Amino acid sequence: MVRLGWYKGLGLSVASQDAVRHEFYRTLLRSNRSADFFVNWKKVERNVDALSEPLRLLSSVGSSEDPKEALSNLIRETQAAVPIIPLLIAWRKHEWRMLVESAGQEANTLELDFSGKAPLSEEEINRVTNFAVDSGVVDLLRRTKDLESYLRGVEVGMDTNARKNRSGTFMEARVTPFIRKAVATAPGWTEVKKQPFARVCPESGAEGSDVASRTFDFMAKSEKRRIAFEMNFYDQVGSKPLEIVSSYLHQADELKRYGWDFVWVTDGPAWESEPTRLRDSFEKLDAVLNLSFCRRGVLDAILSSE
Repeated sequence: MVRLGWYKGLGLSVASQDAVRHEFYRTLLRSNRSADFFVNWKKVERNVDALSEPLRLLSSVGSSEDPKEALSNLIRETQAAVPIIPLLIAWRKHEWRMLVESAGQEANTLELDFSGKAPLSEEEINRVTNFAVDSGVVDLLRRTKDLESYLRGVEVGMDTNARKNRSGTFMEARVTPFIRKAVATAPGWTEVKKQPFARVCPESGAEGSDVASRTFDFMAKSEKRRIAFEMNFYDQVGSKPLEIVSSYLHQADELKRYGWDFVWVTDGPAWESEPTRLRDSFEKLDAVLNLSFCRRGVLDAILSSE
């Protein structure tokens, strides 16, 4: 830790590295799962609404006496319904190779095209309809009266896979407004457009360095100082949070060569069981903050200091 004065806004009775570390661990967030973490409903509804007409066309297939033949005829008439077929079994890819196995024969693969970009040949239509039968989609069309509601449920299920991405952007979404506010109120500071470090300061000779291609979560500069910020949240102990400590220490050393400070904003219960891993960070980085520290004005102190 370089400047204990930056942490005065925390109101600690004793200004020491140990006191700041204790306050950091005391105020760690125990979870990043807010109510909007679980499902992105806007995305779900947008995806379903965009397919309302093709869903209507596919619904007619299920009510026919020969659904497979009805599906073939539908595909000959329009490609609009083709991309929905894999979606009904929670698969977003439109083109892939499928394994085909038959008793007494060597395994083979077939190319499938559900993109709907161009009319399909009769052979391709057969492949699509055979897949729809073998994968259970045709039976689904027979049994399901409301395909739109069904697809909404599928979209909700697939959206849970995006929770990792929402977790990854959690800190950036919450910390960035605090940094922008501090930048706006600190005289002479401006936000730097997010781009690889070598493009931010081409005159520094950073091209070819370990941080040249690094795009930091936020960068700000004044006439005298420059700061790069990284933000993340770790819910569980694992290799990633442990590796990131060494990585950031190295990046901070590289940035110093080009006149940049490095501030790390991190949070989450993973750090509760790894206090020793952060000791080097507190001692060697310019600042280590959590969300509570940002809310309590430490960013303002960092930018207003000389």
